Amino acid sequence: MRREALEYYGHGVDGGFYVIDMGGVQMTVPETLAMVSILPDQALPLGLVVTEDLIQEELRAVLPGHPWPFHRVSASEFAVHFPSVAILRMCACGSSFSLPLHQLRVSIQPSSAARDTVATLSEVWVQLSGLPHEARRPEVVALVSQAVGKLTELDMSSLLGLGPIRLRLLCPAIYVFPVSLPRVFFDRVGRDLLVELDEELSGPGGPPSPSVPGPRRR
Repeated sequence: MRREALEYYGHGVDGGFYVIDMGGVQMTVPETLAMVSILPDQALPLGLVVTEDLIQEELRAVLPGHPWPFHRVSASEFAVHFPSVAILRMCACGSSFSLPLHQLRVSIQPSSAARDTVATLSEVWVQLSGLPHEARRPEVVALVSQAVGKLTELDMSSLLGLGPIRLRLLCPAIYVFPVSLPRVFFDRVGRDLLVELDEELSGPGGPPSPSVPGPRRR
């Protein structure tokens, strides 16, 4: 029987983040939700300022009578609920869509995240360097990896020898590698550890040798 737990990761990078394992349950996203982005490099009418009121006015001109619920995500991005899937597909069929009142060009893409989503986790292959030989064991790598992200896979063959250890992590998309971890002591011996993006394994295909999944709490 799986036991839900609030797990804490990334504490060695940028304040950390919490993960609750939902057992593969997918978060629901309304089919009519889309991301509307103001396209860059376009000449706006003199004095025009893109505000929430302006976007609401433009959307109501597309289809009067629909309330057009929306949420501002950033200075140029809006999560918008369209009146129907058909209208969303019609507006998103091209590379850009011109809003009717000021001919403001926008990109419209069906959203892959719910309106209240503020961030997502990305799965990336990284290389861990600096681990002492005696600590090159799966259980130790699993502990160290928590300082950066949630371990999902470990390239077992990389534990052999003296080179970097390859592992796959779930971590916030905003992370910028390489990451130098705060000094880690193995008993009384301190080491500076470095986590770098593995350019080769981050592409399609994954690891070239047998791997094992990361630990799961039950």
